[in-house]
Amino acid sequence: MRNKSSRLGKVLATGALAAVALAAPLKAKATTLDYVNTIIHNTEDMDSERVGVQWRYDWEVKNLVDQDWDEDAIWQYNIQADLESRGVYKTENTGADWNYVNGDTSIFEFETGIGLPLYSGLKKTFSAYIDAEDFLGNESVGSYGLSNNGTTQVVDVQVPVPEPLTISLLASGGLAALGIRRFRDRKN
Repeated sequence: MRNKSSRLGKVLATGALAAVALAAPLKAKATTLDYVNTIIHNTEDMDSERVGVQWRYDWEVKNLVDQDWDEDAIWQYNIQADLESRGVYKTENTGADWNYVNGDTSIFEFETGIGLPLYSGLKKTFSAYIDAEDFLGNESVGSYGLSNNGTTQVVDVQVPVPEPLTISLLASGGLAALGIRRFRDRKN
């Protein structure tokens, strides 16, 4: 009798584990990006209003088709780089209805009441301009979207790397700021 009850217990435990395993992916569902393409326009001047030659980075972001219309709508797109420190002087997006916030992570954020978030199956292009003279090369960094279902997968995109003089100016500015701070700390 004991063997039958322990077998029954194992079968029930295995069934319970299988039910949990099947239910877990449903709970862990998150919004998925269909694709993010980086297009670098570097064969002609992309900003005729600015002196010199300017290039433009476009990041085409498409939300996967057949996701939940509201829960999987992407309302923020993040590029894991400080674009302004990389020489970017202007940003745009198709529709011009998303705000741009620069920091360690550069953020394009849906502006409530102005336009639409990136609903399932829709595509949006985010752009950044850089002076060609400030450009050294490209670097691959992660990017991702945010929705009510959470964070999307991370997709690599290309971002500009500034030429060495720009990098050295940034570094010297940072060192000067530290020096001023230490001087003030000693003074107080």
